[in-house]
Amino acid sequence: MRNNSFLGFKGKYVFIFATISVFLVMLSSCTEGKDEKSKKELTQQVKIEPKFLGCQILDKLPDNIIPLNVNYGDRIKLLGISVNKNIEKRSLELSYCWRVIKDISPYNKIFVHFTDSMGNILFQNDHDFCTDYSFHKKIENKFIKETFLIYIPKSISNENLDIKIGIYDPISSKGCEIKSNGGLSVDYGNKAIIIKKAV
Repeated sequence: MRNNSFLGFKGKYVFIFATISVFLVMLSSCTEGKDEKSKKELTQQVKIEPKFLGCQILDKLPDNIIPLNVNYGDRIKLLGISVNKNIEKRSLELSYCWRVIKDISPYNKIFVHFTDSMGNILFQNDHDFCTDYSFHKKIENKFIKETFLIYIPKSISNENLDIKIGIYDPISSKGCEIKSNGGLSVDYGNKAIIIKKAV
């Protein structure tokens, strides 16, 4: 003879257990979804690409620059940068002022690393040197100004960042040796200058 009260109790237990299991599965699914969404948002945030605003050939250097005098392998000189910071939009309008000495090939890629005080790379502005660049007599003794709009990821403090700048061969990834650093510190085996607390 069956004990109906026992079977009823057992049935209730099974029902409660099944309900809890379904709830836990749903909760886990929701949590994983949120985690994936957070990871995706963070990835998208960090990977906001700088916007190229233009390349100009000038007869003289602009007035509003931080003066520099860095010689990369007797090929090109970095003579200054200008940094206009928009705190509200967490963006930088950053210009680089160069003077080409001779054809810079194969070092026609610029690397720009924004780092913390420990030298950790937080974000970058690596780019081809002037999109339409080709060496010709018209740019000898002229100044070339490149300008970019760069976004600072929200996950990163935008105070007192250093900037490391160098040029390299994109095929071999070999950097160009610095001939003279203009009194600045260098890094990456004398392949990049460090502009302290530029941002």
